Amino acid sequence: MDNVHSCASVNHVVRASARTNKAGRKPPGQTHGLPPRVSDLSTTQKRDQVQHTTPPSPTVPSRSPFDATRNTRADGADFWSARDLQELLGYERWERFETAVERAIAACENSGHEPKDHFRGAAKKVSLGSGATRAVIDWHLSRYAAYLVAMNGDPRKDQIAAAQTYFAVKTREAEIAATRAPAPVMPTFAQALRGWADEVEAREAAEARVAELAPRAEIADRYEENPGPTLTQFHKAYFPTVRARDFFEHLYRHGYLIDQRGTRWSETRQEWRDGHEHGHPTAKGKRFFYLASRLDPNGVRRYQARVIPGDAEHQLVAALHRDGLTPRVPSGPAELT
Repeated sequence: MDNVHSCASVNHVVRASARTNKAGRKPPGQTHGLPPRVSDLSTTQKRDQVQHTTPPSPTVPSRSPFDATRNTRADGADFWSARDLQELLGYERWERFETAVERAIAACENSGHEPKDHFRGAAKKVSLGSGATRAVIDWHLSRYAAYLVAMNGDPRKDQIAAAQTYFAVKTREAEIAATRAPAPVMPTFAQALRGWADEVEAREAAEARVAELAPRAEIADRYEENPGPTLTQFHKAYFPTVRARDFFEHLYRHGYLIDQRGTRWSETRQEWRDGHEHGHPTAKGKRFFYLASRLDPNGVRRYQARVIPGDAEHQLVAALHRDGLTPRVPSGPAELT
């Protein structure tokens, strides 16, 4: 009798426990206060969980205007016309956009790359109406060059942000594709040592180049809005009665400018040519002049001495007057005494 009663009690407890589990059943593998195991989730739940926890990657529109303006060279390399990018990046004036190009070239050079490999001087024909055309200066930019131009553009423009995203994504895609190439052959110890030494030398050269270009870049930024007159403009404005040849001879003879006329022999031209620093300001002349940089159509950076605008311009007039040159209109008795 006692055994029958015990069995009935056990059956009652089991049925009650089963009802409780059915009413508040938890997914398999879930314990109190813990999330379910990934292996216990359905395929849809796994996909939703991954989409919820993985941050979105930057994307570009499927029909980007930068794709539409992309060109391809005979060797299969992509390039963009700087004139085409000017409009896409929201620049109305070429002169303003060319400033961004020059900064990008400086950044390319400072990072140890050869600018000529990424910035190629070119010409582009533009329509003048009535079927007439005119050739203007242009640049053919590699993907890396276009990326540097976007990074050195006006950050206030929405078009600049779009370009930065586009070229950053495309550059990353190219890097990923490059990593899929076959693994290189393991270098020998001597080759590895030589490669390390080359890397150190390149880094030191790049750092030295940055230190050399930094003051020039700072000066260029300072006088971007008001670059000051060229020496020819200064001569015509203040000393028109002095012959141009005599005016420049005075600057060389009195130590304002470096005189390297006919000091460099050219093997290709078989003639004596001016030195690379000819016409640059001397230590004395740096009070009045600075070096402004520009790029010629071949992508070569050229430097030209210009007069520092403002007080230095008037002080130069006074200094040359004290040297014996007669200005057209004195700028003030105190400056000409």
